[in-house]
Amino acid sequence: MIRRYLPVSLTFAFSIALLGCGGASSQSSLKGKITLDSQPLSKVLVVAKGPGGVDKGGSSDDQGNYEIIDPPMGQIKLQVIEPPERSMGKPKPALAKTTTPGGGVPYEMKAGNQKFDISLSSK
Repeated sequence: MIRRYLPVSLTFAFSIALLGCGGASSQSSLKGKITLDSQPLSKVLVVAKGPGGVDKGGSSDDQGNYEIIDPPMGQIKLQVIEPPERSMGKPKPALAKTTTPGGGVPYEMKAGNQKFDISLSSK
């Protein structure tokens, strides 16, 4: 008798699992490419600083592509930070010039998946 109901039970459980995981995702993301003087900037942190001190970040790959999952919504500032283990506590001069006091690159984040390329210049 258990064998007769096992396939039905498994099908029901699998359907419930799909309903819980599938459909439209409410998670937003911000992705793009970061360059410095038109060259990809690899292995840096990109931090989205949002209202109320909410920060989320992601790192760039070898081609300068970054992604921030579930960034803060609204008016944010994107900051580029070289990891301390790479710079040994001293940022590259080019990155130091792009940082503004209390600032970053302004961006208006809305719900959904968005693309925003960041172009920095050392000049």
